[in-house]
Amino acid sequence: MSVFSYLRALFFGASNSIGRRMTVFIIAFCAAIMLGITAVQLVFEYREMRKGLDNELDTISIYVQNISESVWNFDDIQVQLAIDGLKRLPNIERVSVIAADSTRTWVAGNEPPKNNLTRSFELRVEKNGEKTPIGTLSVVARLDGLEQQIMVRARSILLSNALTYLFAGLFILFLFRIQVTRRLDTLVSKVQALGPKLFPGESDAIVGSHVLPRNLDELDAVEWTLDNTALELERAALEREATQASLRSNHEALRSILATTQDGFWRVDHQGLVFDVNSAYCQMSGYSRDELLGRDVRDLDASGEFLRYQQTLIETGSELFESAHRRKDGSLWQVEISATYCDVDGGQVFVFVRDITSRKQAEARLVESESRLQSLTHAIPDLVWLKDPEGVYLSCNQRFERLFGAAETAIVGKTDHDFVSTEIADFFRKHDKIVMAKGEPCVSEEWVVFADDGHRELVEITKTPIYDSRRCLMGVLGIGHDITERKKAEDEIRQLAFYDPLTGLPNRRLLLDRLQRALVASARHQHEGALLYIDLDNFKTLNDTLGHDIGDILLQQVAQRLVACVRDSDTVARLGGDEFVVMLEDLSENSLEAATQAEAVGNKIIASLNVSFQLASHEHHSTPSIGVTLFSDNQETVDELLKRADLSMYQAKAAGRNTLRFYNPDMQAVVSVRAALEADLREAVLKNWFVLYFQAQVDGSGCLTGCEALLRWPHPERGMISPAEFIPLAEDTGLILTLGRWVLETACKQLTAWSVQPAMAHLTIAVNVSARQFRHDDFVDQVLEVLERTGANPLRLKLELTESLLVDNVEGVIAKMTVLKASGVGFSLDDFGTGYSSLSYLKRLPLDQLKIDQGFVRDILADPNDAAIAKMVIALAESMGLSVIAEGVETEEQRDFLARQGCHAYQGYLFGRPVPLEAFERVVNQI
Repeated sequence: MSVFSYLRALFFGASNSIGRRMTVFIIAFCAAIMLGITAVQLVFEYREMRKGLDNELDTISIYVQNISESVWNFDDIQVQLAIDGLKRLPNIERVSVIAADSTRTWVAGNEPPKNNLTRSFELRVEKNGEKTPIGTLSVVARLDGLEQQIMVRARSILLSNALTYLFAGLFILFLFRIQVTRRLDTLVSKVQALGPKLFPGESDAIVGSHVLPRNLDELDAVEWTLDNTALELERAALEREATQASLRSNHEALRSILATTQDGFWRVDHQGLVFDVNSAYCQMSGYSRDELLGRDVRDLDASGEFLRYQQTLIETGSELFESAHRRKDGSLWQVEISATYCDVDGGQVFVFVRDITSRKQAEARLVESESRLQSLTHAIPDLVWLKDPEGVYLSCNQRFERLFGAAETAIVGKTDHDFVSTEIADFFRKHDKIVMAKGEPCVSEEWVVFADDGHRELVEITKTPIYDSRRCLMGVLGIGHDITERKKAEDEIRQLAFYDPLTGLPNRRLLLDRLQRALVASARHQHEGALLYIDLDNFKTLNDTLGHDIGDILLQQVAQRLVACVRDSDTVARLGGDEFVVMLEDLSENSLEAATQAEAVGNKIIASLNVSFQLASHEHHSTPSIGVTLFSDNQETVDELLKRADLSMYQAKAAGRNTLRFYNPDMQAVVSVRAALEADLREAVLKNWFVLYFQAQVDGSGCLTGCEALLRWPHPERGMISPAEFIPLAEDTGLILTLGRWVLETACKQLTAWSVQPAMAHLTIAVNVSARQFRHDDFVDQVLEVLERTGANPLRLKLELTESLLVDNVEGVIAKMTVLKASGVGFSLDDFGTGYSSLSYLKRLPLDQLKIDQGFVRDILADPNDAAIAKMVIALAESMGLSVIAEGVETEEQRDFLARQGCHAYQGYLFGRPVPLEAFERVVNQI
């Protein structure tokens, strides 16, 4: 066999006409697909090559600045070196630079070919803040290389695709051979051998007439086969008659089998008459066979169920149901009927009858037993219910019906999800699964509310898994017993044991227990705690003059006020008499900060107890003496802590009462200093001891553009107090709101005063605004009201904000800034770079200026990191269209460095220190 013959037989058979037609079609189809895909690939590759060339030309823009500086500096050598370097780039044919005045030209490379791509770049330098054109850089790239490359790629892709689709076509032909032509060949072979099998024993002439002719193609062979199959079916009909004869013989054998079965059996014709019956049914009914043959079914079926199902048997084919039959003596018996319809001789029904009287009696006894069990369940005063393993209710008693507000018939067959929320139902289901998994009773306590009347009670629930006789899980039995009164009695006992009966506060025993646990927790988490020992001043006098009843009323009201002064996690206890203890937990890790926190609570208690008490018809004024001690580990005993607090309380009494004292002298000194400073600060606010200093802000040429208003506190005794010392205290105490309003109003008045002075009218004033002041609800209204009342020009007012404003509620900050911005007020972001502001929020803020923090300016010449940050801020401001100013500029070198980076506004000692108003105005008038 030749190679060609072998391949033809492999792919489409030795003589397969359909296979040959499919070969031509597949070859043509693969060729068309190959050419189309090759064309698409070449188009895409040419686009990618052209795009790469464009990108290569775009990268030349990074050399523009260097070439511009060389052209500006008349550095011909550097220009020529630069364009020679560009000429050496791939695909670059010619590079030229032409000065703006066309007096100078630099060229590298040959004359460009006709097929080229030219790109030009404008050369500019910055002069006096403006960019001036100085020439043009032209770059010419040749496209001939791209065409040569695409032709090479075309030959490569065409060859690769031709091979790929050749093998693909061969693979498709092979699959067509496996799935189609081989099967057709097999079918043809079987048809050729069909004749002798269809006509065994016949003459050669008859057999030969049913042999597949060899001149047919595959589909003709299939048609010929179907024709011969019809002839074979005719032969099969003849054989069917012989088969029926055999079935009749088998029928007799079946009758013998039915005679021995214990179930009754009949056959009923389409008229409902019995024409066959076995001996088992004769024994069940008391009739003889002759009495039953020809009898109407209605005489035997007392309930009429058979006739009702007989109508549906034709459609369904079979039915299984229960009925009641009547015996010959007239008695009834329960039967289970299994009926099957057979479409023979006009329609017959085969019926098997099983006596189920004993089973029905057992079911009746079971129903009676369940009824007694249900009556017993309903008589139980507890909640009782039963669920299957899937959580479906099987039964419940009347008390449980009250819980869901539904009858048992409405509850059975449903789950908890049908009566309660999903969360509660999931909780019940989870607990049921735990009970079934453990295989033993589980007890829990739950508060339940009855749906019928809203009654609420605490229930002890016992859930028990229920099993049948084979230890198969049947479900979960639940019993809920009301323990409300029992728990109430237990709570009353606990209340008497651990709580003060007069005030309801924890007593000494409970306080000692909580304090011991607090010591352990403090040591574990490294957080400080505090103990405040409180004694009412002159309480004995109240008892002696107005009586113990009035004294008890005072103690109760004091207890209420103490609880209101602390957090829910803190403990307020009464030790006895007029002595109370407040235990503060989870304070700061730092001892000084913890002392400050404890002092704040102590002052809050003093302020609360200083408010007069209404005792019946008497108005009484009471003051406390408070001793404070801190604790941080369990090395100290509970008794030692109480002794320390008690001793410090007596120190408070010795100090004049109505005050607090710390046990640690060092902490007491710190608290005393801070308290003194706070008192002085409040007095300074009331007496207006503050003044504004002004520090100059200049532009790149040294011209004064404005100033920053800085708050100063000249103390009458301590001298000038640093803002770093009193501003944080003002923030903590809330006095910053009053101070901030005063600064804003004073600055606006000054703007109004300067507006009529030609030398000062153009100046702006920058006012620092604290985060707490800005977040105040009426801040925007305050600013607008002050501007309107003072007549200040809002365009001359600049509010300096810190990045701490952007930590939370950024949307609120943007909204307030937008309103003020619309009225003309400007905004500067102070100390930029020291916080954690997000650029995504920064770009949304209506800012005018970024302020480089002096911390970066101080070492900008020595620290590369500070220099990099300053450059970043300047670049960011330029990209966002904002101005930038640097504070803390003290040397000319710092100013020059900032100027080279693009920063042309400054503030610092180089241009003037913060000075009072008169000194600042003198400096301005002298300029």
